[in-house]
Amino acid sequence: LTADGQTPTDPQCGIIADYAGARNLRFWSTWVNPATGSLAASINGSAIATSEAASVPQAVTFTAGQAVVTARYRDAGALAISVKDDTTGNPALPTGIRGGTGPVVVRPADFQVSNIRRTSDAAANPGAGAASGPVFIGAGQPFSATVQAVDVDGNPTPNFGQEFPAEAVAFTPTLVLPAGGNLAAVTGTATGFVNGQATGTGVGWPEVGIVRLVPRVADGDYLGAGAVTGNPTGNVGRFIPDRFGVATNTPLFATGCLTG
Repeated sequence: LTADGQTPTDPQCGIIADYAGARNLRFWSTWVNPATGSLAASINGSAIATSEAASVPQAVTFTAGQAVVTARYRDAGALAISVKDDTTGNPALPTGIRGGTGPVVVRPADFQVSNIRRTSDAAANPGAGAASGPVFIGAGQPFSATVQAVDVDGNPTPNFGQEFPAEAVAFTPTLVLPAGGNLAAVTGTATGFVNGQATGTGVGWPEVGIVRLVPRVADGDYLGAGAVTGNPTGNVGRFIPDRFGVATNTPLFATGCLTG
């Protein structure tokens, strides 16, 4: 934070070095995208208000017109932080010294994937580790996977998926077996997040073998702040051929001798 402006003895706008020592500042946050939320941001470990009217004084120590504070937001989305010092008593500043950030984007720290199940009968993914391991599903058949967006400590970020437009999560495969096999794309996404959680019900992998799924923001760019990629799942599979296609061929037999 920098106290910036002019003084009676220094008409050039710049850092006001005499603004020093402990100052009682009021902080508050404003949700930008999504426009509402349930978790408060914090400054130096203290939760701040979500409106100017509800803001309360908080001591911040300045040195030569500047101070460093630690901000934390345990949700996802874009928000702005505002601050004011209304204790100056300067009649030219009836609402205090004021400032604020532009929109700050906070991304989920991770996506956790669980409850991977076959759509046809809700059988759980066996997580095979070898070519002789248990079968999960046929290639291309649908299965479901639940995704939870979380903060750095593993707590849900309820605003993920409430943005406009709403974000979704897709999956990138990493191949476990067969070595050197074809790494086909995973189809389907998890959408309709509630409290930071959603279940993708039309997920599929059109190949055979064993993979791991890496969850990621489907559009590759979370609110203009870049990609968000979660940690890979454990093994998913085995995937086996859905069926074998059989087609008739041109006959190879003909008559063995001329007529008569």
